[in-house]
Amino acid sequence: MTVAAAAQAVVLVAALSFVFATYLNQFVLYLTRLLGRVASGDLTAKMTMASTDEIGALSTDFNRVTRSLRNARGQLESYATSLEEKVQIRTEQLNATLSEVRTVKEKQDGDYYLTSLLLKPFLRAGLQTHSVEAAALISQFKKFEFRHFKEQIGGDSVTLDHVRLQERDYVFFMNSDAMGKSMQGVGGALVLGAVMHAYLQRTKVSRQAHDVFPESWLNRLRRNCREFSRVSKGP
Repeated sequence: MTVAAAAQAVVLVAALSFVFATYLNQFVLYLTRLLGRVASGDLTAKMTMASTDEIGALSTDFNRVTRSLRNARGQLESYATSLEEKVQIRTEQLNATLSEVRTVKEKQDGDYYLTSLLLKPFLRAGLQTHSVEAAALISQFKKFEFRHFKEQIGGDSVTLDHVRLQERDYVFFMNSDAMGKSMQGVGGALVLGAVMHAYLQRTKVSRQAHDVFPESWLNRLRRNCREFSRVSKGP
């Protein structure tokens, strides 16, 4: 090989190295720009390298990765949209149920309030005469609020009243507790209150009713209560 041929070979190698380095540098810059787009959220970035060498394989892998990322993001967005719709539907269902519960509760509290009004006349928890002053505190199990009224209902009842027997004054006191839940207890208290109210009123207006000794009066009251209880239970 002559010196001229060697020099030509060196120049050719240097030229090829320069061309390859330039091509590789441009590819690296191109890949860097694409990666920057992907990093910023642009998954439409696509590498257009049609070669069949390692760079072409890298281009294919890059496009496959971005395609997978686009599919995954689409699935996530679809799931998020579906989840939001499901949450909205469930929220509407819960709100509708809550509205129904509030309506039912308001109606129930209204029934409780009317029942408490029926019960009040039979809760005589205070008495004052020239010689006796008495008061009782009633705290029922069921306490509720209907609109701006705060009330309570239950089976507890207290009766304090003044009766005159054989021309003598007496104080009658009775404390009772009707068994059962709130409304059941109220039913028992209403029945007992009605019986007691009628008996006390009859004693006050009928001379025959109050012209008896206290023991006889109490025994008659006990018989009346037992008879009423038997009749109310039915056969």
